[in-house]
Amino acid sequence: MGFDISKFERTNFVERTGELRFPGLQVFFDEDEDPIFKVRGLTAEEIYSAKHDANKGKVLTEIVGKLSGGKDREKAAAILEAMGMNDDAPAELIQIYSHLEQGLIEPKLTRPQVIRLARAFPIEVAQLNNLILELSGKGAIAEVKQ
Repeated sequence: MGFDISKFERTNFVERTGELRFPGLQVFFDEDEDPIFKVRGLTAEEIYSAKHDANKGKVLTEIVGKLSGGKDREKAAAILEAMGMNDDAPAELIQIYSHLEQGLIEPKLTRPQVIRLARAFPIEVAQLNNLILELSGKGAIAEVKQ
């Protein structure tokens, strides 16, 4: 029969989620709480938005540098830093920041907080990113209505 369009149209899609436990981050949780980070898979729009963030990072670095024209270089650097962008941040890392900013459910972190987490705990951030991508690759969970 092939792809059932009417079944597809009746289906409710629920985001796929997962959790990772990080004992090394226990100090940032209440004593009686497990150090668990909950993430979700990303939509196509979010995945491509993250790629776009990575690409525009280098362009923004150039623009801010030209606008500052040697003046207020510290201000320009601070602006880029807050956005997770600078000459040292590879495009792939900016993309990871975006994945975490969008895919983290609990705790929900801002871009500067994601950057801070990545600098202090790079392996944990890589593991979270990998889980977000794995969940994204599996797609949403289909709840077919009869």
